[in-house]
Amino acid sequence: MHNVKMRTQSVNRILLTGGFIMGNLLWIKALYDIATANKIWPKFSFPVFFIPLFILGAVASIVLSVFCLKQIWQHKDQLKLLSGKWTLFIWLAIPISVICTSPVCYRGTIFIAPYLTSAVIRLGLLFMPILAGLLYFKGKKEVSILILLISSFLLLIPNDKCYNPFNYWWIDNVGASPLTYLPTMLVILFGITGLYGKNKYLIITIVYGLSVAALFIAIGHRVRLLW
Repeated sequence: MHNVKMRTQSVNRILLTGGFIMGNLLWIKALYDIATANKIWPKFSFPVFFIPLFILGAVASIVLSVFCLKQIWQHKDQLKLLSGKWTLFIWLAIPISVICTSPVCYRGTIFIAPYLTSAVIRLGLLFMPILAGLLYFKGKKEVSILILLISSFLLLIPNDKCYNPFNYWWIDNVGASPLTYLPTMLVILFGITGLYGKNKYLIITIVYGLSVAALFIAIGHRVRLLW
């Protein structure tokens, strides 16, 4: 049983690292796309504060992810996943981040998205933490983390066909964009490092900061502040 747990944890470390790499690359790609969106919309421009804030967010994500991963990898022995009331804040951050992201593709309620794939992903993200959380608090912690990590990769299935300065390259070249739930993916990844007991208070700040940023972008779109 111990060997199985160790192997699962090794897989989790690799998936966590791969997830951060993919998430940060997508963030950098999004930055490039919005910075060059005037090639598609010559008369369009974001508010002057937005792109600098986006750059700051991308840099912070890269720096913090490297810092958190270093904390995870520097221990070659088995990492201990923690329990306690404070961990609930991390688990709750997952569905909260979905709710904060949802208005960017809004149709009546937070549960419905304009595109089927996006709706399935959204509903799964609202209820998946319940299953994973039950496993976590019943002692199947590494299996629970594995479920979270697999779920985070599924968020990157192209699902958004809204043609805007974030998505246009993906829609033109892939058919749909994988960016909608990128904030939730990062919430999951950072949250996992917190569950491993690494910088838990910093992590709680990060995951809720990501949710606030996602809500700002979503509402900014709805009120036509950003695009």
